[in-house]
Amino acid sequence: MKIDSEMGYIFSKYEIIYILRIMGANFLFDYALKSDLSAQEITKRAEKSLIEKNYVFNDFFGNFVLNKEIAEYFRSVASPESIIVCTKCINGYEYKLMFFIKNKTYVAVETDSSNKENYILTYISDCKKIFNDMISFSETGRNGFRGVNDKFTITPTQYKLIKNVLKINDETSFKLLISDFEIREEIINEIKNVFLENADILTFSLCSNFKSKKTDYFVYYLTNEYIWTVIPNVYRNENIRISSVTTDDIYNRISGVLRDKFNIMADNLQNLFD
Repeated sequence: MKIDSEMGYIFSKYEIIYILRIMGANFLFDYALKSDLSAQEITKRAEKSLIEKNYVFNDFFGNFVLNKEIAEYFRSVASPESIIVCTKCINGYEYKLMFFIKNKTYVAVETDSSNKENYILTYISDCKKIFNDMISFSETGRNGFRGVNDKFTITPTQYKLIKNVLKINDETSFKLLISDFEIREEIINEIKNVFLENADILTFSLCSNFKSKKTDYFVYYLTNEYIWTVIPNVYRNENIRISSVTTDDIYNRISGVLRDKFNIMADNLQNLFD
């Protein structure tokens, strides 16, 4: 059965756990799906609500069977070939958008802003919509970011030390540690916010091969006037590179991975945050 609509279905976390279990999935795609309830209680809650929605029914032998259309929605989620996870934390609230891909079938899963224990599943008929949705998801309602291209490389040990001294408000040690790098005075406070993660955060995790766990991971910190990326520098003994980037940089980085590793071509859209 091939779904040709883009209608979204809302599921509770208990319904999702139950459906993934009966479809043979061996993982939960979101840590928030974990529950302290017993398997029996989860089953009881899920079956009751799924029956009321006509998503499951009894067969001739009295067994519960999943509606074929609902099963089609979950096929890519239960055993994906590729997964894309987009997360943003804005003003302390976390939002998540995920894409599950299997046999050129694309399903979007997003958290329900009106109920944190619900998820919305939507079938995607055109894979280009994945890029469009990622761009829309990334919007924060802010603009005016600068793109000065400040950058420096730091060892993991230095990174941890700076984080620790900032957490205890040790300004003297911070200035001593940061003096090893050529950082403009006017962006010192911006850098502090990056180390303290005192900023809105965007992350993109693009796993092109779920079995081998081949993943491209990007994280961006949105401070007052800049967008910062923090990435490992594999060419310098796993040092960490911190640099300010433009919205064009994010646009190109996402579209490049989608094109090269997912065979998904980006539309000519306006840049992020426009």
